[in-house]
Amino acid sequence: MGILKLITYLAGAAALGLSGYLVKLLNETNLMEQVAAIPSENITYFHIGAVVVIAWLIVSFVMKLISRAIIIALLVLAVGAEGTFVGMNLNGLIVEQTATLEDVKEKAEDMLEELKDAIDD
Repeated sequence: MGILKLITYLAGAAALGLSGYLVKLLNETNLMEQVAAIPSENITYFHIGAVVVIAWLIVSFVMKLISRAIIIALLVLAVGAEGTFVGMNLNGLIVEQTATLEDVKEKAEDMLEELKDAIDD
């Protein structure tokens, strides 16, 4: 029973981590006013992590491993983070960062540097 409580506490920490990552994304998007490009792996890992955390917290709730109030609070936090992330993804505020996008960004930065050098000369 002790190992199950430990896993529940780890799931709670992961729920807080999901919320922290969501706050970082909200900051990048300027509270949903701009688009943020993040790697597709991060999007996938966020969804998988949220599903695992939510599933374990539901199991913990049924098994009464720790206080139900704590589990309910963590569930609200995890489900809210996942719901907000899905909403941002569906609304287009989070887009997949591809190699092509990175190449275009690097080329634009190089051209800007060349232009600054040409202006200085």
